[in-house]
Amino acid sequence: MEIGYTTMDGIPGQYFFCAAYQATIAVSRCACMYKASKKIRVGEYHTLQKCIGCKIGALHAGEQPIVMRSGNLPRHMCVRCHCYADRLLSNGVCVSCSNRAAEVKKGRNAKGCTPSPSDWFWRRPEQIKGKGKTVWLYPVRLTTKQGSDVRYQVIDDASNTLEAMLRILRLEREEIVFGRRPAIKVDTVQMSLFGGLH
Repeated sequence: MEIGYTTMDGIPGQYFFCAAYQATIAVSRCACMYKASKKIRVGEYHTLQKCIGCKIGALHAGEQPIVMRSGNLPRHMCVRCHCYADRLLSNGVCVSCSNRAAEVKKGRNAKGCTPSPSDWFWRRPEQIKGKGKTVWLYPVRLTTKQGSDVRYQVIDDASNTLEAMLRILRLEREEIVFGRRPAIKVDTVQMSLFGGLH
């Protein structure tokens, strides 16, 4: 990791360009910000959020970078309904959502009635939270990139793309980038906004 350090006339100390904040920062200030970011609780929003797990900040503070789960996800949030749950399954789905999915798969609920699932695929998270948990599940294909390693991952049973991304984030310990071709037909000009035609 190569960092370009500079000095400023009449101002003591070394400075560098921080890509996360898009600003020139003093090395000593970077170290202070990194140390302060270690006190942020998981799931809490803070102005120093970008400093969490920063390798450059750790270097300036003279510490080893903390290996954290990507996205700093709250531990008790269901990836499907986005509600608090005391118990999550290994895929990050709460027991209630899992039971509703099993009912849809069987074609009947505990009362013997046919469930009527909702379609969450094109919904935003704020439209989902607190709504019914009986939903259709779809296979979602995502492209992920870690460093120079590009992988195609398929989540077989996700209610929407956000759920698929959150499920992958729960398992990853390094920085990850997502890419996905849109699932809707768009013209060539619009397609270029999504990374071009392949």
